[in-house]
Amino acid sequence: MNVAITSIGGRRRESRFRVNIPAKIKGLEPVTSLGPSTPATVVDLSRAGLKLLVDREYLPKSCVQIFAFHEILLGQVTHCSRYGSQFEVAVKLREVAPTQTRPGL
Repeated sequence: MNVAITSIGGRRRESRFRVNIPAKIKGLEPVTSLGPSTPATVVDLSRAGLKLLVDREYLPKSCVQIFAFHEILLGQVTHCSRYGSQFEVAVKLREVAPTQTRPGL
């Protein structure tokens, strides 16, 4: 795992850190929940949320499941925008579940 952490300053309520961590993301909406998870990279991290780079678009307010940090994270997409050939997806975290009973997505 390649982890590079850089603090991001500014007027945010919480500190954010730039990272480069492999992950997987899966939409939990009825139409998208049947497909496989999508490879992603966590590029920005805070206590309340994270930002990922992915190859497909996710609609704001949609629920997603993220497998990263050896945990399953549940959250809601707050923002999605094109970033070159990929999409930047901002997710507000709702819940974290340990993966002891579920080894992967």
